[in-house]
Amino acid sequence: MIRLTAELTPAGTSYLATGQGQPVVLIHGVGLNKEMWGGQIVGLATNYRVIAYDMLGHGASPRPES
Repeated sequence: MIRLTAELTPAGTSYLATGQGQPVVLIHGVGLNKEMWGGQIVGLATNYRVIAYDMLGHGASPRPES
């Protein structure tokens, strides 16, 4: 079973990490968030360690300080 629960880094960046094997990092485009990768994460996690994160100011990650 694949767990898709978001976690936070010490700096507050929100990410999903699941699966085992060689890592694959999924980076979303501007104006989107890590949730866009849902279908791909499920497929990739059967063979890879998949990490998807929200860039600063997107999704559940905080906005950068100005």
